[in-house]
Parts: sequence; C-alpha cells; structure tokens
Amino acid sequence: MPRLRLLGVLLSLLGMTGLLHGGWWVLRDEAIFPLRHVQVAGEMRNLDAADVRRVVRHFLGSAFVTLDIGVLRDTFLLNPWVEQVRIQRLWPDTLRIHVQERRVFGHWGVGEMLDRQGTRFRPVYFRSIQTWPRLSGPDGQEQEVLRAFDEAQERVEQIGLRIMLLEMDERRAWRMRFDNGVEIKLGREQFLTRLQRFVDVYPRVLAQRADTIVTVDMRYVNGFAVRWESGEDRTGQQRAGGASGTSTRAAWVDIRRDIEAG
Repeated sequence: MPRLRLLGVLLSLLGMTGLLHGGWWVLRDEAIFPLRHVQVAGEMRNLDAADVRRVVRHFLGSAFVTLDIGVLRDTFLLNPWVEQVRIQRLWPDTLRIHVQERRVFGHWGVGEMLDRQGTRFRPVYFRSIQTWPRLSGPDGQEQEVLRAFDEAQERVEQIGLRIMLLEMDERRAWRMRFDNGVEIKLGREQFLTRLQRFVDVYPRVLAQRADTIVTVDMRYVNGFAVRWESGEDRTGQQRAGGASGTSTRAAWVDIRRDIEAG
C-alpha cells in the first residue's frame, strides 16, 4: 500500500508538471496571447505618437508573456529625445509605456543640446523650437557651466537682462552675452564677484548707451574697459588709431569715481 500511494503521488506530480509545461507553451504562443494594444503616456514636445509607433510596430504580435521589455526599453532610448521610459504589462494583451522626454536647457557647442540635468545630447530633429541660450565649455564641465548660468541669470535679471550666451574656454575663462547684444568678459577668477560689479554699475553707467557697446571687460580690480561700436571711449574721446577696439586703455572707467559722479 505505501508503494501504491507513493506511485500515485509521483503520477500526480508528473501530471501537474506536464500541465504546467503545456500551459507555459500556450502562454508563449504568440498566436494565442499576442501583444495587441499599447498605451502611451508622458508630456512630449519633440516626441509624438509617430515616434512611439515606429518603435512598437516591431513588437506588436509578439507573445505577450515572453516579450523582452528590456529590448523594447533600449530601443526607445536610442532616440536622443528620450530620457527615461517605463514599461508595464497589463494582462492579457496590453503594454503601458510612459515616456519622459528630455527637457532642453540650451544649445551646447556645435550641434549638441544640454538638458536640465546637464547631459549633452545630439537630436536629429526639433518639433518644438524655442529661443534657448547657447552654452559651451571643455568636456566634463557641463554641470559647472549649468550651475554658473543659473547663478548668473538670477543676478542679471535684476537689471532686466537675459543671458543668451555663456562660454567657458579651455583656460576656464568666462564670456557672457545678453539679449541686448552686450558682451562681458569675466576672466578665470571671481566669476560672481565681477559679475556683481557689472550688475551694480550697469544701470547707472552703461544702460543708456547699451546699443553702442560691443564688450565690457570686467577683469580689473576697481574698474572696467568698454569697447564701443563708434570707437569712442565713455567720455566721447576718440581712441588712438580711430578704430573700435584698438585700445582698452582709452575706454577705462573707474567704478568708484563714476558712481560718485553719478
């Protein structure tokens, strides 16, 4: 009797194993349980439904249970505009896909963009175009340039300016240009200190003639040098040589003297 009971148990287990095995093959059968539907969510500006369809169409009809979610996710991430993607199975034949598009911060160098996380990417198309600032810097300095932009914009917006270009060169020297065309040089050191001096003096000394300013050089201790389109210094004296930008000495302005005079 014990042997018969044991044999019965073994036969039951074999039967269950066979049933499970057969059931697994049924679930794997793309003809019985295919992927039929895809739900897409996410705020998209430069991505649209056509981008999603191009990826998903290669997977529609595949066996729902054995569909490789990792491969599908990696395929989505091949699009430079896709920052993250989350994929969820909904029984019996639906995938829910949430796409997170990169949020552009600005242009980077030539042909690249910088997202709000400080990551560079190279899109092949734009569907939503805005007036983004242009940034550049040595490789690996993306986060530093992004941080500097945020800090600088917070200060210059107090005087009604918007940064349109921020550049860190290979020597780590900074150059900035505003939406009114005025460009300033800040050098390698005391970035925020020099910028704040510009913010303090601009409304009282430079704002009224901003349309004739080419460059303001803030790389001085107590003053700055102005390059005018007319080739004249701030007091209207003709520069040596008569050409714009031929001399910065003639355009020297002492901040303390000028503020006192104003």
